[in-house]
Amino acid sequence: MKKLVCILMAGIMILGISVNPALAYKPRVTVYGFESKASSGFWHDFKWDVGTGMAEMLVDALVNSGKVEVVERLNLTDITTEQDLMTGGRVSKKSGAKTGQLKGAEYIVRGTITEFDYRESGGNLGLTIKGFNLGGKTSEAHIAGIIRIYDATTGEIYTSKRFEKKVPSSGLTVGYYHKGIGGTLGGFKKTPLGKATHLAIADMTDYIVSALPSSPVVQELQCSKCGAMVPEGEKFCPKCGADMSLRAPDECPKCGIGIPAGTKFCANCGTQIAGVTCPDCGKKLAAGTNFCPYCGGKTSK
Repeated sequence: MKKLVCILMAGIMILGISVNPALAYKPRVTVYGFESKASSGFWHDFKWDVGTGMAEMLVDALVNSGKVEVVERLNLTDITTEQDLMTGGRVSKKSGAKTGQLKGAEYIVRGTITEFDYRESGGNLGLTIKGFNLGGKTSEAHIAGIIRIYDATTGEIYTSKRFEKKVPSSGLTVGYYHKGIGGTLGGFKKTPLGKATHLAIADMTDYIVSALPSSPVVQELQCSKCGAMVPEGEKFCPKCGADMSLRAPDECPKCGIGIPAGTKFCANCGTQIAGVTCPDCGKKLAAGTNFCPYCGGKTSK
């Protein structure tokens, strides 16, 4: 039996299978887009939506990384439209997309493009046919900006970093050149500007994956009796044994005014805060309970 257990454990280690659910955690993120504040405007001539394009590229890179769970926001209208077909009775409830099950993001990613430029120098060798030329050119692509990650719960900036990529290119070139972009034989991806963009996206992806937590962030609540910080979900305070379901909320359930931990009665309206005792059966109930779920009695008479 002992030998069998050892063999099974060895197999798990070889296959990389984990029995710890925490190791399977993937932070849930969404990309809300890039704002372009680049001073160079040559790409405006081609009506490029640089911000949307880079956001789509980043979403694709994050999904393919396999390290985070990505929820859609850039094209959320497509999803809600499909769900509306079911709620509007246009498709059957059995086959239609269900509502109320969209996943929320734990972290929001936003970017700002501050520089997006391409410069080239040099001339052709005298051979130009219908816009195509043979020549020796020197060019440099430059892209820079800021990437930020926000905590979706608190709104705090979780982390922020500047990104920058410069890609030079020189030598013999064959292609259609108009301000350095648009029709090169290798396509945009093979141009210095295309390479700089893809390298920047790769750096952003690595940064986001490494910056986000590898395990769930545990929220803590303050025990209303002893003041100890207790992980959310715990039923009793490990320090004093107080029932955490009876702790004072962050605001009065009746008038909504903010109240500190340990408050027994709201200073504004007098509502009992730190737990309620049913006058009929004596059961301890959560703050704000008007009727006892055990005997049906009214908690305040």
